[in-house]
Amino acid sequence: MWTLSVQSPCFEGECPADYDENINGTPLPQADKGKTFKCNLFVESDEIPEIVRYFAPEKALADDAQNSIEISAVFTGGTDTCTTDCFSNVLFLPGIKGSVLKKSADTLWPPTVFSFNDIEQLALTDEGESEYNIYTDGILNKFITTPIYEPFSDFMDGLILQELINEWLPLAYDWRFSPKKILQDGIKTQSEVLNVIDEIETLAINSKTGKVIIVAHSMGGFFGKAIIKELENRGESGLIDSFVMVGVPQLGTPQATAAMLHGDDEGIVAGLVVNASEMRAIAQNMPSAYNLLPSPQYFDQVSDPVIKFDPTKPFTEAWRNLWGETINTYNNFFSFLIGADGRSRPAENILQIPEVLRGDLMLSVKNFHDEYDDYQFPTGIRVVQVAGWGLPTTKAVNYTTKHPLQNFGYETIPTREGDRTVVYPSAISSDADETYFFNVFEFNKQLNSNAQHRDLLSTNAIQDLIESVIKNEDISSTNFIFNTKPVPIDLDDQLVVSTNSPVILGVYDQSRNFTGVDPNQDLSADILTVEEGIPGSTFLYTSEGQQIFLPKEGIYYFTYQGVGSGPTTVEIENFTADTVLPIVSYTDIPTTPDTVANFTVESDVPENTVIELDTDGNGATDETIDSDNYEPSPNELLTLIKEKISALNIKNNLKKNLLKKIAGLEKKIENKKQRNLKILAGLEKKISNQEIKGKINSLDANEIISLLNALEAEAENIALDSSIITDLKNKIQTLAITDGLKNSLLKQIERLEKKEVLIKTLANLSKNIMKKAEKGKVTDADAQMLIELLGQIESVI
Repeated sequence: MWTLSVQSPCFEGECPADYDENINGTPLPQADKGKTFKCNLFVESDEIPEIVRYFAPEKALADDAQNSIEISAVFTGGTDTCTTDCFSNVLFLPGIKGSVLKKSADTLWPPTVFSFNDIEQLALTDEGESEYNIYTDGILNKFITTPIYEPFSDFMDGLILQELINEWLPLAYDWRFSPKKILQDGIKTQSEVLNVIDEIETLAINSKTGKVIIVAHSMGGFFGKAIIKELENRGESGLIDSFVMVGVPQLGTPQATAAMLHGDDEGIVAGLVVNASEMRAIAQNMPSAYNLLPSPQYFDQVSDPVIKFDPTKPFTEAWRNLWGETINTYNNFFSFLIGADGRSRPAENILQIPEVLRGDLMLSVKNFHDEYDDYQFPTGIRVVQVAGWGLPTTKAVNYTTKHPLQNFGYETIPTREGDRTVVYPSAISSDADETYFFNVFEFNKQLNSNAQHRDLLSTNAIQDLIESVIKNEDISSTNFIFNTKPVPIDLDDQLVVSTNSPVILGVYDQSRNFTGVDPNQDLSADILTVEEGIPGSTFLYTSEGQQIFLPKEGIYYFTYQGVGSGPTTVEIENFTADTVLPIVSYTDIPTTPDTVANFTVESDVPENTVIELDTDGNGATDETIDSDNYEPSPNELLTLIKEKISALNIKNNLKKNLLKKIAGLEKKIENKKQRNLKILAGLEKKISNQEIKGKINSLDANEIISLLNALEAEAENIALDSSIITDLKNKIQTLAITDGLKNSLLKQIERLEKKEVLIKTLANLSKNIMKKAEKGKVTDADAQMLIELLGQIESVI
């Protein structure tokens, strides 16, 4: 092994007092500091060095057989050699929308809430050039009051104060462009254009190790891979110590599909809802947005389809004829996105119809992924990848409709195996030295936090991991960081409340924490601020509606406000393991810009939710909305009828007769209920006796008793569940018992048969009274008719 050291003269103005120019040479001008010098060195030795055509890290090898070596050295002026805490400087690459973009003194990103054209000015031409002279102005540390990279910046500044590293560089870049274009053209700032490789070389010069650690978040990982490959091509990959990727959608992610096709929130930087039509329009020519779409290798590694077509909806028929009911191959995905079905580009404000993307940019991004999805990192670089996990994350777009009059529509399908934006398979796809999973759900639960994709680097769990990499230490598993993937079945259930409509949705918990679109703002504005103040909550929005995911505990107070006219559908669901199960829905509620609705959801009994509707926005409840499958009991209907009758302007004797009839009906209903209970108790006793006598086996007896218990549980209603009664009758028919005993049992069950006419008649009666009363049109003749109807109802009980 040969050891080669290079010593240069000092720099002008930095030479020690006893410096001898005759021995050490003439001082170098300051302008040469940091430059790379090359020279040929002839080695006299009997050993013939290995012939290579490149320079490996930390080795100098001959480039011909004449013992001639080309060496290079960067003169820094430093004389000290690091002996303790020899850790590398850090280059940080933020994600898409993670850098501030300006035009002159005007900040375009993040957009100003009161500006109407910030987003439009970010547009690129068809050739992929900026329409305006835009420059970067640092990474996005905070948006209004929402921290983005600020906590991470504080953490990195603290490492410098501790003298663990000399420097860190948060490299803001224009995230509208592709990584290769940024490397080629440089990064435009207000005063200069930065050459990315020069910045890395300078950072390495000032590093204790002569190397740099790259930490990348989200789309910054694409840029990091491109940088490392460019350094490798130059023979300078030895400048990179480690590469840490956190929440990087290496293979793309389905959320980007919804964002590109419909203008949905891509989830990269949460905290605001930006005009969806404008975002979809400028993304059309933005190469970086295409980078986030699922790549060919995504489809190789993930079996779930990214697009579904509802087979019951006519508008999906042409698509199903071309691609089937699901899209789970890249060729079909590519074909659908570029509009191979012949569909036209929708108008900018028609977000329900999918956009038609550019075929040339789709092909370009495919080539990018083909080059980098399987990229093998140079030896000597420690590669660490971390996937966020446990938060609701879009895994597919499902084309369907929620309202009968809709011609087009869609919804997003969530999984909990992601960080709210990136599904885990994409974040761990590299052939890395180390792969870790960050259980964000458990982190938020235990620390009363609300971390998600945008602020993974702000959590102490990820910061500790990064510090371990900087210190060249092993990364230990913790309560939140694992080297094996957790399983969804271990996650707590969540409540999901969603709206599909022209409304703005929000919710308070019992501590008055708020999640949703802030109602205390101009709801007609192009940019709306969003809060996720309830610990463990997630707010997702699409152009079709909003979803709020909540811990399934306690009581929640929801409100929605109309921002347009049309039908509103509210759905309450249970997110258990990785499956969304419906609980209750409220379909086609009339909505105008004046509509305000309030409803309370109790986690234990969400199916009991009733929506209070204020149709004119005056603060008073005008109507209550029960769930689609809600069937009020006769007693509830009679109570409602009594309230309305008491307020009627009719003759007193008619009013007394009506109320007397209702009182008699209530008494008869109570007697009927008691008879139901008595029949059920008698049946259970008879079944138990037959089991004891050995005439019915225990398995059959237990099954029948379970059905009887189910009926008894709903005995408050005089009309029992017909499906349970049918199951009970069918079971008895199969018993190997005497015909006499079988007929005796069936005869008693027939007495429990549901009297549908009662429920329907009472329901229609209550609606009739309410409508007439509201219009002030209840006459004495109507009252007499009501008396007769009540008599008919009483006769069927």
